[in-house]
Amino acid sequence: MKLKVFDAFAGIGSINTAINQINKDYKENILDILAISEWDINANIAYALIHSKYNIFKLSKYQHKLKLNSMSEVNKLLETKSFSYDGKTSIANSMFKNDLLKKIIATSFLVNSNYGDIRKLKGDMLDTLHLDVITYNFIPEVMNDFKELLSQMKNRPKYLFAEALPNLISKNKTLFLEWIEFLNQLGYVVFTSSQNSKNHGSIQKKQRTYIYAFDKSLKLPFENEKELDKLILAKGYSLMLERLKSPLSHYQSVFDLNNNYKEEALSCVIAKTESRANLIKNNPDLSNTDQMIINNGLVETLTTKQDRSPNVGTISIKYNLNKKDFYERRLITVREAFKLNGFTDSDYAKLIPLLDLDLLSKTTLYRLIGNASEIKMLTNSLSVIVDIYNINKKEVNEK
Repeated sequence: MKLKVFDAFAGIGSINTAINQINKDYKENILDILAISEWDINANIAYALIHSKYNIFKLSKYQHKLKLNSMSEVNKLLETKSFSYDGKTSIANSMFKNDLLKKIIATSFLVNSNYGDIRKLKGDMLDTLHLDVITYNFIPEVMNDFKELLSQMKNRPKYLFAEALPNLISKNKTLFLEWIEFLNQLGYVVFTSSQNSKNHGSIQKKQRTYIYAFDKSLKLPFENEKELDKLILAKGYSLMLERLKSPLSHYQSVFDLNNNYKEEALSCVIAKTESRANLIKNNPDLSNTDQMIINNGLVETLTTKQDRSPNVGTISIKYNLNKKDFYERRLITVREAFKLNGFTDSDYAKLIPLLDLDLLSKTTLYRLIGNASEIKMLTNSLSVIVDIYNINKKEVNEK
């Protein structure tokens, strides 16, 4: 039996990547995403490209399969959805003047089984999926909508899993406590765990809080949050030791210090301005591997804007630059940002065609990956659900 998953606020699909790794680690396809919810059109397109073998150069194949054989059918589908360019502000689909973009948006929504804006979802729409797991993010602005959605559901899943920014919880403490109380009233027992990606083999120091809600009927392998923390940290221990044994190789696997991807590196060269001089001064020199070793090969949290302070750092670049206009420094590339969060060269390569067509921008991709989860930490945290499922399945089989 597979655990059927609905991924709310899916972004570019960190949960999908984590699930693939979990299924590989457990040697069983135990978690299966049936549908997602994501209204950011750029995130949705990136999700399709990374996870669904989606090919924008074969749109006619998707249109035929998905019964979108004319622009009128494409427009009709788009009229039923709510969209955003930035994940925050709603836009009218009448803003899409480019037919190619319309086709890409429409087909990618269907390929992803994307239910769109979480605020437009009704409980009965999810009831039909007979879900076992819902994953989501703790986003204060939409928690009331998410609360209403869960309240409407008659077939609520046994597992809820959320990732949250620690500062969002501290700034919205009352809302957070109300959310926990609401989950308790629905029949869930709730645990939280604060994790740092450096303890899971990543070179990035990213802190996140995970919120677990388990149906009260489930037997759990821990009695309190301290034991839960210990369980999750144990999953990351070998990965952390591996990083500590060879910090330089892990570091160099993320950062292209020799600028081998020349065009990507040159596109990130820093212009000579006073503000950029301060940016270089106030952020780490990633080319300084001696300092990197002193820092145990660790870097700061990836942000959504690399041309602002604080950022991860800058890298030396020695190509024939116009030194009057440019420093011999560059920002990290989008590729490096993706790899820092645990995505692969292959994942990034799937997005290059849209960059070449100007249908995605570097700025957009920095934002999307900056908002994404760190994969190793997410994988270890999410896999707790599989452990609990296996314990309870074993008990049922033994009866």
